[in-house]
Amino acid sequence: MDRFKDKVVLITGSTRGIGRAIAFEFAKEGAKIILNYRKKRDKAEETLKEIKKITNDVILIKADVSNRNDVNKMFNEIENIFNGIDILINNAGLGIAYPFIEYPDDLWERIININLNSVAWCSKKAAKYMIKKRWGRIINITSVAGIIGMMNLAPYSAAKAGLIGLTKTLAIELAPYNITVNAIAAGIVRTKLGMSIFKLVAQNTKADINDIARKWANKHTLIGRLLEPYEIARLVLFLADEESSGITGQLFIIDGGQTLIEGKI
Repeated sequence: MDRFKDKVVLITGSTRGIGRAIAFEFAKEGAKIILNYRKKRDKAEETLKEIKKITNDVILIKADVSNRNDVNKMFNEIENIFNGIDILINNAGLGIAYPFIEYPDDLWERIININLNSVAWCSKKAAKYMIKKRWGRIINITSVAGIIGMMNLAPYSAAKAGLIGLTKTLAIELAPYNITVNAIAAGIVRTKLGMSIFKLVAQNTKADINDIARKWANKHTLIGRLLEPYEIARLVLFLADEESSGITGQLFIIDGGQTLIEGKI
C-alpha cells in the first residue's frame, strides 16, 4: 500500500517500543522513514535492518532530542538527505520515579526537556518545511499521566500535561498552512518503559512481573489488558492520513478505559 508514498516521516525515539511500531506501520504504507535514537546503536541497527525488509527508504540518525544542539544537527542532516519532512511524530519520552520532594534537580530538568522541550524544538524545525509545502502533520505522544497525574512522576506528569497545551496552541498557529497538530494520550503499553513500572513492584514483592501487570490491568482498565504498541501506531497513521484533515488540536485517549474505570460500579 502507498498511502504515504513520497511522504518523509520523522519519528523521535523510534527504535523500540511505540516508536518502533509506528515506524513499521509507516513503512508498510510507503513512507520514507527517519529513525531516531539516543543510545544503544546495536538495537537501533536491528530495527533498521528489520524495516529494510519492507522498504529501503529508511535512514537512522543518532540524536538526543532533549538537547537542542542535537536537534539542530539532526535537522541539518535531514535537510541534506530529504530536503525536509512532511510528518513529525514526537514520540521520545522518559519517566523515572521519585517522590516529589526527593526529585533530583538535574533529572527533573532532563525529564522536562525530553518530554516537552524536545517537542517544541523538533516541531519548530519541522514546521518551517511544512509551511513552505503548505501541508504537514505533527502528532505528539503524550500520556494519561498528563490528564490524571501519577504518583512519584511529577515532572513526567507535568511535561505530558504541558504537551497537551502545546498541541492545542500549535494547532491554532499552524492551521492557516494546512498543518494539523494532534496528541495521543496513551495508557500503559506493553513496552520496556511500560513494563518497568511493574518491574519495580516485582523487585519489592518478588512476584512475577507478568502476573503483576495482568492483575493491574484487570483492576485498572475496562478491557482487562495492557495496550500493545501497534494499537497506538494505527491511531497515529489515521491522524497522519489525508482523511483526517478536518481533525486538529485534539487529544485522543487510548488507555483501555483506565481514565474511566472509577465510573464502573
